[in-house]
Amino acid sequence: MASAAGLANREDNVQDKLNAIKTLITRTNEELGITKGEPQDPLKMHPMGPVNIDDARFRVREALQQVRGVLTRYTHQLNTERDVALNKYLKMLQDRNNSESAAKSLERSLEQCQQLGNKYIQDSISQAVETQKEDNKAISRFSEKEQSQQRLNQMIHRIKEVGEQAGLQFFSEKLDGTMSEVPNAHHQISLSSVALLFDVYLNELGNVENVSLTLEDGTQKPEYNYELCQSIKRGFNDFVDKITKLTNQDKLFQELQAYDLKKVKSVMEADLLLLHDDEKKHYKQYELLQNKYGMMRNSCEGLVIYFYLPKTTMSQWEDTENSLKLHEMLYENSVKEIRTQVYSLLLGVEKSGMNEKTLAKETQLITENDRITLKDPSIDDQDSSKIPARFVLFGDLLLCATAVQSLVDLLTERDHTWSDMNDNMDTQPIEYELVATKASSMEKQKVVDGVEHHYVFCGSSVNTSTIRINRIPFHSIHQVLPILQILRQQLMFSELFSSCFEEEGREEPTQAMDQGSNWRQQKQMIEISTESPGTISATLLHPKTLSLICLSVHILPGGLIQIRLLGLTEEVAMQWASELSALLAGCRSIPHVVNQLMSKLSD
Repeated sequence: MASAAGLANREDNVQDKLNAIKTLITRTNEELGITKGEPQDPLKMHPMGPVNIDDARFRVREALQQVRGVLTRYTHQLNTERDVALNKYLKMLQDRNNSESAAKSLERSLEQCQQLGNKYIQDSISQAVETQKEDNKAISRFSEKEQSQQRLNQMIHRIKEVGEQAGLQFFSEKLDGTMSEVPNAHHQISLSSVALLFDVYLNELGNVENVSLTLEDGTQKPEYNYELCQSIKRGFNDFVDKITKLTNQDKLFQELQAYDLKKVKSVMEADLLLLHDDEKKHYKQYELLQNKYGMMRNSCEGLVIYFYLPKTTMSQWEDTENSLKLHEMLYENSVKEIRTQVYSLLLGVEKSGMNEKTLAKETQLITENDRITLKDPSIDDQDSSKIPARFVLFGDLLLCATAVQSLVDLLTERDHTWSDMNDNMDTQPIEYELVATKASSMEKQKVVDGVEHHYVFCGSSVNTSTIRINRIPFHSIHQVLPILQILRQQLMFSELFSSCFEEEGREEPTQAMDQGSNWRQQKQMIEISTESPGTISATLLHPKTLSLICLSVHILPGGLIQIRLLGLTEEVAMQWASELSALLAGCRSIPHVVNQLMSKLSD
């Protein structure tokens, strides 16, 4: 602040001097008679003239000297202060450069220290992580080994329990991997009876590597081994079920040593398979699937018969490639690409509580060119009336009382002594269990293709009790097809009846766009009555005449469908019945057929 004030004072002094010089020059010019714009008389400027120019020049020079002195002092003072300020500024710059250099040096040192510190920290972290990984691996190996050993012990214990329940002898052995016939096998578990030997091979993790079934004659069935192995992998209960069935069958064979029951069973299975193969030669595959037994194959449990409802679209199975594809799907018991659900029955034998029953001695198959005769050589010399055994189809089926009565009538057709029931359960031809009885009435509201339906079940003219069938005994292979036809009829009836009272998905009623579709805006009231398993009747109102129309659905043995229409002219009824029958066979939904009928009636 002081230097700034001094600088201002010096500027004022200089300005004063300059002003004084300017005033002096002006006064001198006036004295000399010099005026701006006027020519000067040179005589006045002469040294001897009235104006003494030398004196004026002297005064000007003296004034200039004073100005010069002032400027010299000012310049000296200014240079001195500038040098001092410049020196201070230069010193400040030097100090700043030195400070910046020191800061940069310190920063570099800090960076180097940080790099060394980070490297040390990273090395420490990496070492700690590696150590932790090694520790975790060791812990994981120990834990996995402990868990594997635990699973292995659990599997061994479960298989041992299965053997105890089935009355089999149990043996467990730890294997050397290099000496085992099964790769990766670590443990072998054996379950044995007089005629059967099951070998289950487990790896170190307790998982099943292979299952082997050996018969009393030393023969093995690789396809059965694969089936048993897959069953234990899919679910232990399935494996237990197969083991139980095999051992129970083996016990039955051992118990009836007076008669070669095993031979009888093998002959019956061979007869059915031969019949199945013979039919395949004379019918297209899809027609066989629709009308005959279905697919049959041998499994580790015995002969399995796959049956199902008639196909709705036959053209896709006409060529050989698709037929083989369907074979493979059935063999794998997969129905993902098949329109209908696949059911199965297992062929077996059991003791007969009635000695009067007989087994078929022979079966004749008629072909185009010759006659094939199937015989059981083991019973040629036996008294068939004393054979204490019978063939049985095992299954888990839900039938109505009428269908059960149809089965009883079929099985007692040859020998009426079957109808003489007594207290001995072994004498009953069909083992059954009463499951439930349908209510005499039920109601259901649903929306089908945008149309609101209200279904009312008015009851049935026959017994509607639901019965669970566990086994169906029979005498001859010729009875198998009628049995399947009765089952197919019941399945088709159940599916069509359920279509009226089961929820198919949430829909909203649609608004009609023209007068011809007014029936779609109204709730359709349909009364359902049945005569299970053969008839389902749907009664509704004509949308124009308001007269009653009866849609009668007849399910024939085998599951084939025929529709009859009551309340229309005979010609129209026959034409529409044919079209609606084809539609119902395809969609298997009575509500969709009702919509189609209402559309026809409103046109």
